[in-house]
Amino acid sequence: MHFSRNVFLAGAALFLAQFMSCMDCDRSGCEVLDKAAPAADITQGLAGAGAVGSDMIGEYLGQTCQECPFMNVSFQIWKTESATLTADEAKAICCLGDPLHKVSTDPWYEVALDAGDYLACTRAGEQWYCTVFTVAEGMITTLHILQKFGPCVFYVSKPGDTPLEVDEPLIVYCEE
Repeated sequence: MHFSRNVFLAGAALFLAQFMSCMDCDRSGCEVLDKAAPAADITQGLAGAGAVGSDMIGEYLGQTCQECPFMNVSFQIWKTESATLTADEAKAICCLGDPLHKVSTDPWYEVALDAGDYLACTRAGEQWYCTVFTVAEGMITTLHILQKFGPCVFYVSKPGDTPLEVDEPLIVYCEE
């Protein structure tokens, strides 16, 4: 009698533990934003991932979660003459010039690029969010893109370093 009651209690505890110990909260995309991107097929260029940050916070058994899974993000890359651009200079490049590369994160990506300065832009609604980055000889620069309901957030590294959040991305409106 004690044995079957103990087996029942142990089974019930294991069953309940799977629901109470954690909740299904996918934060895999946000967990990589401050880490250098792995690059398997290139030795120089740009690599990173795309993620989407939810504006909803879920709660289950006292635990809260704001999901942030990997996501397919599309963006474009242009070669520039400088690592410092104004919004007007970025507009002249991305609204009028053909991109050097069109990239889709799936959720990771890597692009071989020559050493130099570049502009990356992704479209969100009627506007483009852009950031500049530099590629150095023999090094990987990381660019992660976090899409949110509202502005897009970039995490960019110096060549061979870990990425940091871009404080003020360039916001560009292109007339069609």
